[in-house]
Amino acid sequence: MTSNQYFILLFIAIGLCACAKQNLRNAEKSLKGNWTVTEIYSADGERLTGGIDIQNEQTETGELGEFVFSENEVDYNFTRLDSLYKSSSTWTLQRDRVNQGFVRVEVYTLNIDEYDFVCEFGDQTSDAEKNADEVRLIFETKNVGAYSTFHLMLEKE
Repeated sequence: MTSNQYFILLFIAIGLCACAKQNLRNAEKSLKGNWTVTEIYSADGERLTGGIDIQNEQTETGELGEFVFSENEVDYNFTRLDSLYKSSSTWTLQRDRVNQGFVRVEVYTLNIDEYDFVCEFGDQTSDAEKNADEVRLIFETKNVGAYSTFHLMLEKE
């Protein structure tokens, strides 16, 4: 390789790194503010080695609660399956690139208390994290055995 080729590769690598950081900053900025929980999907069952056996599922709609994100804190309360979930906590957002089919896609993980939510912005298209007014938070147990998942649909106020 010539020195020009090394320079071009270095320039591309720096550019990709800068884009990744900007996307994460856009996502964090989008989360800040007041959000209304408008829908909650819940399911439980059994995680088997070959898949998941869903035994119960339910979708609730309406004004089910709220999330208020500030710089480093989140206050949340929502009612799921007649149980109130309420807390104040710190939050962090992580961005990873994972293989999905033949392409690599961005996946955001929102950490609040004991929950690691997959965080999906808007319609999941390129730059959906920028100025998002809809977000879906997905929690799912990972171990074999008892299985539980819930999806919170949030709309920005």
